[in-house]
Amino acid sequence: MEQLLDVLSNQAEIYDVLIDLSEKKKAVIIENSAEGLQKITSEENSYIGKVQKLDKVRVATMKEIGIVLNIKDKDYTLTHLCELVKNQPDYERLSNLIGETRSKLEQLRQINDQNKNLIENSLDYIEYSVNVLRSSLEPEKRFYDSSGSEIGQSTGFFDAKQ
Repeated sequence: MEQLLDVLSNQAEIYDVLIDLSEKKKAVIIENSAEGLQKITSEENSYIGKVQKLDKVRVATMKEIGIVLNIKDKDYTLTHLCELVKNQPDYERLSNLIGETRSKLEQLRQINDQNKNLIENSLDYIEYSVNVLRSSLEPEKRFYDSSGSEIGQSTGFFDAKQ
């Protein structure tokens, strides 16, 4: 059980770092710094790798605990385990770590959703800007009525002529 608690504690610490990096990423996105975004993303990937390694240890430890506790369900969860050890000395620490981890993951999800929206808005703006520039470079368009007389022309790029 101690190994599981250590793994969960280490994961929680890494989630704190990832939350901090995601907040920094938000500022870098707002500043429109591609270089800064790349640097932070690279650093995030390093920590995500660490979380994945810890998660493998967590899963293996959960299997070992399941064998000791004679749990037949191979897919039992941390919440299920927490219920099984309610009267054990590590119950409170396990329960707190589970709650802390859930809270941090939710906070991380919210920040990442905000970052995703910022990036999508930036891409939409870039696409709009490219379309405006492209339309301003197109040849002059002329419009004619049914008799063939010119009724006006559009030069593109916010033409105020009507």
